[in-house]
Amino acid sequence: MSFNYNYPEYNCFIRGDIAVSIYRGRLIRWNDEKGFGFVESDIEKNGIFLHISALKGIRRRPVVNDVITYELLSENKKLRAINATIEGVEAIRMHPKMNIKKKAERSQWYKLKSLLPVFFVLTILFITYRSLPHYRNFDSQNIVDYKEVNDASAIPQNTTSHREINNTTFICDGRTHCSQMRSKEEAIFFLNNCPNTQMDGDRDGEPCETQFGSN
Repeated sequence: MSFNYNYPEYNCFIRGDIAVSIYRGRLIRWNDEKGFGFVESDIEKNGIFLHISALKGIRRRPVVNDVITYELLSENKKLRAINATIEGVEAIRMHPKMNIKKKAERSQWYKLKSLLPVFFVLTILFITYRSLPHYRNFDSQNIVDYKEVNDASAIPQNTTSHREINNTTFICDGRTHCSQMRSKEEAIFFLNNCPNTQMDGDRDGEPCETQFGSN
């Protein structure tokens, strides 16, 4: 729905419950401390209310007798100026919010891009730090194993717990006393090969001399 007012200024149209028009008038009163004033108009006897917020991107604050171009907004039967400019005063070019957002995103990307080499170096250092201990452990384990093999090969393999003497096999079975021996050969085997034997009291290497005699 649209309706034209018989105003001497520009055409007026109604959008919903709000009437919006474009007008031009002289600023007749201005309170710079409070940031508002009134624009001369044939429509409103006391002038059209103008707030500083309606002047978007102005390079200076308005003064009395400035020519103001504005849109007229009518709400609840009250008129006020919106989207106003001062004639002869160049407005500051405002960037759209979308451009500001893109600029901020671009700035963040540049900052992140500048940090990529740092992240790369830190990643390499981290991987190196994680891999070196494993390499050292692996190498030292190999050295230990190698030493153990060599040491084991150098040890004489004369620790058998059984031995065949005169076609008779002797086995360490826990016996430790002469009374448990069946022969001198068996006593010699136990003395030389089995632990905790008590068969050589004089420690001359001859076991069970009382029982089997000495050589």
